[in-house]
Formats: sequence, C-alpha cells, structure tokens
Amino acid sequence: MTNIVNQPLAGKTVKLRRISPKKPAVTMGVVTGSDGCYRFTNLKNGTYKINVSRCNGGGVKTIVIAGGGRANGEDFQCE
Repeated sequence: MTNIVNQPLAGKTVKLRRISPKKPAVTMGVVTGSDGCYRFTNLKNGTYKINVSRCNGGGVKTIVIAGGGRANGEDFQCE
C-alpha cells in the first residue's frame, strides 16, 4: 500500500470478508508492515472483499481466490 507519491504506508488496517460463499463466514484483519505490505493466509476458494480504512482514492477491492491460488498485486493507493 502506498501514498500518492509511492511511499509505503505502514500501520493501515486492512480488512477482508468473504462474500461468496457466505457460509462459513470469514472475516479477518491485518495491519500493513513498515513496507506497506499485507498478507492474508489460509484462504479457501471464494470471493472476498478487501477494505482499507481511511483510504481516500480507492479503499475497497473485490478479489476471487480459486483452486488454492493466490492474489498478488492487490495494491491500494491512499492519499
């Protein structure tokens, strides 16, 4: 996660919620590291919504995880 001049944003709260399938419910939260990175592990197949609190300029993304795959490059740019 970076600001508008590509500097890492540390200490931002990133929340993840599974939206499909809805059962069993999955909700997780992490805080970005000093390099602005974040990671959610052990996710099952499904569609997830990622939300960054207090992120002007695009604080919500929807991603799909399938077949034990992973999603890379889901970056947010906050003002």
